[in-house]
Amino acid sequence: MGPQRTGRYDYDRHHRSRPAGAGRSRFHRIASSRQSSKAGEACAVVESVKAASDVYAPVAGVVLAVNDAVVAAPEKVNADAYGNWLYRLKPANPGDAAKLLDAAGYIAAAGES
Repeated sequence: MGPQRTGRYDYDRHHRSRPAGAGRSRFHRIASSRQSSKAGEACAVVESVKAASDVYAPVAGVVLAVNDAVVAAPEKVNADAYGNWLYRLKPANPGDAAKLLDAAGYIAAAGES
């Protein structure tokens, strides 16, 4: 598999940030291009009115690109979490990307339908 777009699941925006307003993205700090990351390492921070949450690298790899449009206007993630990715990551081991969950798989793993 090639580079993977990494961002926020819409599920998280609606369900993980319970306090009113906490799920609405207000600011993003994202790793710089060409930065190497380990699986599980924080590569971005999504800040809302009431909370800041790390976004972790799903697999080890190298950040190829940062979505500057989302950095400039973080509210875009609120409107379309899947269409407005945060960064593109090239997996160090392409086979690792095949183990990642899509949105339906993530919702099922979270125990909600």
